[in-house]
Amino acid sequence: MTVEEKESNKFYKNDSEFYLTVREGIAAIAITEDLNKKPKIFVIHRICKISPNLYFTFLTISKRSVIEVSNKNFENNILTAQEPATINSLKTNLHVKEILGDYYVVRGSNYNFPGEALDFWELTYVDDGKLITKIEGEEFELNPQEIIFYAPGQEHTQRTTTTCSYLTIVFEMDIDKEDANILKNRIFKASQRDVDYLTRFNKASNNYNHFTPMILNSLVQVLVVSLLTNLNETPSNKPIMTKMQQKYDNELLGEIALYIQENIYSQINVEDICYHFSISRSTIQTLFIKNLNVSPKQYISDLKFAKAKQMIKDSTYSISEIARICGFSSIHYFSRVFKEKYGVTPTSYAKSIS
Repeated sequence: MTVEEKESNKFYKNDSEFYLTVREGIAAIAITEDLNKKPKIFVIHRICKISPNLYFTFLTISKRSVIEVSNKNFENNILTAQEPATINSLKTNLHVKEILGDYYVVRGSNYNFPGEALDFWELTYVDDGKLITKIEGEEFELNPQEIIFYAPGQEHTQRTTTTCSYLTIVFEMDIDKEDANILKNRIFKASQRDVDYLTRFNKASNNYNHFTPMILNSLVQVLVVSLLTNLNETPSNKPIMTKMQQKYDNELLGEIALYIQENIYSQINVEDICYHFSISRSTIQTLFIKNLNVSPKQYISDLKFAKAKQMIKDSTYSISEIARICGFSSIHYFSRVFKEKYGVTPTSYAKSIS
């Protein structure tokens, strides 16, 4: 018997027992003792014996199936059930097709994005600080570990009143209208699991290889499904552990430290660094205090004097040449600050080691 239906209310009734097995595809049998009751459905994965006086029908799970039966005496005994037996295929109406862009940024307290409306889905996850966004005239305030979606065509703005770090992902997605309406104009509180998805996304995005697009698409898709299915779940009181901010801090701090090292022999200052990395003064101040317990200005100064001290030890240049090479405005300033820092003048230090 060839079976091509995934739903049927046409049931057979057998007067005698018979045997069956599947020869092609994946098939199931729906069985009941009463056509007014919902049948039970079993996948056929071995030779089965069907007892007499049962109502049954065959359904295919694959595109089509071929079932071998020991006899077909039941084929002329067909009845109609009130409700059909149905195979619910594991198909999804939600599919993330492509990641079009993603970026993790730190904004100062006066950032103001005037607005745009994209033809794609966009999500923003606040890692730290506060982000205020307006969607089609309605204002939302996002706090740490909160997510908001912008649907295709939705006009939205963003602004900050505090330093704020957040991840934005732009993507193309097939989704049914009902689920899309749930995502729109709503703030989602991320669970620890959701934060883990985003952290893995951020890590994968920064370590690109052949499989990266599949990984990124899958992580966004499972995140969207997680948010939709746990919509009414009571948020946990446990603190959310996020590695995203620290990873960003470590990478940015490393890049800034390298930039300072490469430009230490110039009159580099904090404003130069802010301009080069497109960050605010308050952001770099927080970054250095939090991770190094020193201000960026002090960090530059300490490095300059460490370089100058080493050059004095090397005895290659005069004190005035060292002051000029290290980018100090004058030898008098260099000598005064050197003494404040080390307790001796540069000249006295040079004599002490000669």
